[in-house]
Amino acid sequence: MPNVIPFKTIELDSNSFHPILTGRVGDKELTLILDTGASRTVLGKHITEGYPIVQNEISEAFAAGVNAQTMEVEPIEIPELTIGDCTFNNMLVFSTNLNGISDLYQKMAGISIDGLIGCDFMVKYKATINFKMRKIILYT
Repeated sequence: MPNVIPFKTIELDSNSFHPILTGRVGDKELTLILDTGASRTVLGKHITEGYPIVQNEISEAFAAGVNAQTMEVEPIEIPELTIGDCTFNNMLVFSTNLNGISDLYQKMAGISIDGLIGCDFMVKYKATINFKMRKIILYT
């Protein structure tokens, strides 16, 4: 059964559009960029603080995201990540400092960014992004 999650699209500057999702980790509300160019799903250190670093086979120290910016990352397992009305358990995400991206979005669109939903997440859940309806469809 597919899960349908709405998103909104913001325009940072003329003809530069970015899909934005809302989510939650614990009691922390999140604003997330749906970023098909990001190799990994990334949450800001201010969200992942207190969760242990995962020691596993993934040895990447960097991830690419918005504007192909390279970010130093640490693998973290989040017990529960909710996006829209869908909850994902034991999610492997990568933690990094997102202050630069968040500051850019704050300046240009008036919103703070807490993370990026990357291509790893979209492939895992066989995502279909429908810009006309402003929805992402996931198969869990």
